[in-house]
Amino acid sequence: NYLGTSNNPLKLGTACSGTDAPSLALTLVQEQLELRGLPGILHHEHVFSCEVEPFKQAYLARNFDSLLFPDIVKLTDENPRDAFGQVQQIPDYNVL
Repeated sequence: NYLGTSNNPLKLGTACSGTDAPSLALTLVQEQLELRGLPGILHHEHVFSCEVEPFKQAYLARNFDSLLFPDIVKLTDENPRDAFGQVQQIPDYNVL
């Protein structure tokens, strides 16, 4: 089970996420591999973002389905809250 395959996807969390360029890049690579007849070579899931700037949080909330945390420092809280104030469990991830 190689990391990044369908059976063991890259589970991406990003900090200081900005436009979440790592997730966008992985999505483009995954799409291009599939278009070239190589499905399953790369599979990723974008599981969370952390961003402190409100206008960047707005962009992330509009463009990604992953959890959005307001500050990476808050991930160590006993009950971390997302950017909307809801207590959330930090998802499993294997790439940060």
